[in-house]
Amino acid sequence: MTTRTPGASTSYPVGQARQQYHRNWGNYTSVADLPNDTANALALPYFTLEVGDSAWVTGDGFYVCTYAGTAGGADAVWVRLSTGGPVTAAEIDFGALPTWDAEFVIVDALVGATSVIGIWQSGATATGRVGNDAEWDQILLAASPGVGQFTVTAIPSPGPVVGKRKILYQVS
Repeated sequence: MTTRTPGASTSYPVGQARQQYHRNWGNYTSVADLPNDTANALALPYFTLEVGDSAWVTGDGFYVCTYAGTAGGADAVWVRLSTGGPVTAAEIDFGALPTWDAEFVIVDALVGATSVIGIWQSGATATGRVGNDAEWDQILLAASPGVGQFTVTAIPSPGPVVGKRKILYQVS
């Protein structure tokens, strides 16, 4: 994790004014313009990066620094984060008897054997439920991809739980 916020000052005599959000170097028109990028002509010694720094490239997306490089070395490595697919809601059913864990199979044609699946508990009320179940039990979720489907491992805490819950997931 980075330890400082990039900022425009007398030590940054060229380049754009930096956003003042922690670790964010601001907005750029191309990847080649990112600080200390291998193609950046402005890779000067006063750009001190840290792994985890971020920047936005207009029309391309969000980038994160995975190698800070050497000051002025024009050798930093920036990696574009995948925006993934749409966020999808699904409902899982723990059944009528209290349970401490369960596995569910979710069918989704977008899922491949090497897909990365982000999954989290939804705050929406599931079918047959009243109110916000997340006030009572948080559910730790993990997803294992398959072809056209994925397996969800669900562990409620403190648990046990009964009935249906809504989850959200995104396939990348």
